Amino acid sequence: MNKDEGLPIRLLIYIYILNRVFAFTMCPCFYLFCLYYFCVFNYVLFIPALDILYSENLQQSATIYEDLHA
Repeated sequence: MNKDEGLPIRLLIYIYILNRVFAFTMCPCFYLFCLYYFCVFNYVLFIPALDILYSENLQQSATIYEDLHA
């Protein structure tokens, strides 16, 4: 089988996969799945970033306070 003969088969496989994916997007489970991963993504990346920012701001505030009241 040369490359040209395998093309329609691969195309059918891609169409089938896309069909399954789009059928899954019609399912409410998909949105719960997305929501879950969005929450995990926020927890893993966003919250530690906030902690770092907060601790840096706290450190700066403490330094400014010490400078003012030295």
